[in-house]
Amino acid sequence: RQVAVLDAFARRELFRVDTGRAPQGLVVSADGLTLYVHNFMDRSVGVYDLTRLLRFGENTLPLATTMAAVSADKLSAQVLKGKQFFYDARDTRLARDAYISCAACHNDGTHDGRTWDFTGFGEGLRNTTSLRGRAAGQGRLHWSGNFDELHDFEAQIRSLSQGSGLMSDAQFSTGTRNQPLGDRKTGVSADLDALAAYVASLNSFDAAPLRNADGSLTAAATAGRTVFANQCSSCHAGAAFTDSVSNVLRDVGTLKPSSGKRLNATLTGIDTPTLRDAWATAPYLHDGSAATLEAAIGAHRGITLGVTDLANVTAYVKQIGREEAAAPVVGTAAAVGLVASHSGKCLQVSGHATTANALVVQATCSTARSQKWQKQAATGGNQWRNVHSNRCLAVQNAATAQGTRLVQVACNAAAPSQVFAWAGTALVAQHSRQCVDINGGQTADGALAIQWACHGGRNQQFSER
Repeated sequence: RQVAVLDAFARRELFRVDTGRAPQGLVVSADGLTLYVHNFMDRSVGVYDLTRLLRFGENTLPLATTMAAVSADKLSAQVLKGKQFFYDARDTRLARDAYISCAACHNDGTHDGRTWDFTGFGEGLRNTTSLRGRAAGQGRLHWSGNFDELHDFEAQIRSLSQGSGLMSDAQFSTGTRNQPLGDRKTGVSADLDALAAYVASLNSFDAAPLRNADGSLTAAATAGRTVFANQCSSCHAGAAFTDSVSNVLRDVGTLKPSSGKRLNATLTGIDTPTLRDAWATAPYLHDGSAATLEAAIGAHRGITLGVTDLANVTAYVKQIGREEAAAPVVGTAAAVGLVASHSGKCLQVSGHATTANALVVQATCSTARSQKWQKQAATGGNQWRNVHSNRCLAVQNAATAQGTRLVQVACNAAAPSQVFAWAGTALVAQHSRQCVDINGGQTADGALAIQWACHGGRNQQFSER
């Protein structure tokens, strides 16, 4: 929140003047006597009089006026407040001695391209990750999965930045809140909630610039997509291109002594990162030891790729961006329709949607890819992956109540609400032990697929075709 005045000849700083939050741009008027400062996070422009400084050599820079930079902010009040915290090191709750802000490493929600040594905080060498697109919705946070909510950054504010925190000491010390995976901090402090709301608002990835002009994959990337399905999709899976939601840490052969610990205990593996913005997030791996994607892929234990396959899969990873609906899967299982016996109609993703939580309905059987499902073995039964969207059949919100609708979600073999087992001609959801049902026994197109207590009715009988 300051602008410094420098003596270019003596190469020294003369003095500083306080401004608004996050001054990001300076402009001097044509006559050289007025300075305009854009206070990015205050949405204002400060106007300063340079006359006394330039004509009389006085170390003074009086504020003449402050003007609004916007008439109405596009961000909600809570998200804007959180963004102001994110960019601020002046507030002693966030940092001692104006040491560091969140934006110092994650400017504009991205990353600084550096690897930090967090050995003193019970971790190890950690490559800064971008926050954009993740919105804290892909599982645990950090390379070691040591946070389970955005609010856990309260501890990092207190330890790394030496701030007093956005929670009171009493709030922070209640129960196990002072532990990263302890009691939930959400909803305790309005200010901490605001900071988390801003990070959660970073919910979109950029488009990949290396695609063809029409947005399609290049020939090399198309070939690499098949390699990816066979070699990479078991971990970099689903719409998020990661299995982070399973909370499984994986050692792919990149751990070393400098990888350190996890929460001051043994580091057994690394949280699988998303690949949606890999083209923009060099260097790679948890410790930043791979300068290129080729090197990062080659560092994986158990993957042997020829020169051509490595080049092609790298081309694909560089072109994932926000465009790919979901990670490709091995195409060995035949794609089939799931036909309701009472109506003779097929289960289909409503509107041929590719988005998460799109409803599953019955529709007149056709060649539509949104009616084609690939069966994949899973504990207790099978997952059914939709060929069109690459998402899996699931009970909405993993609910157990009768009448809960069926939807498509990012595939996660560890989620019982995505696993269905045949019991004769009935498909039984493994988490609830209820049967896939066509609501009310309807025969019309668009009737919802739901779960219901198994009763053997024909609207609970299906076949693969």
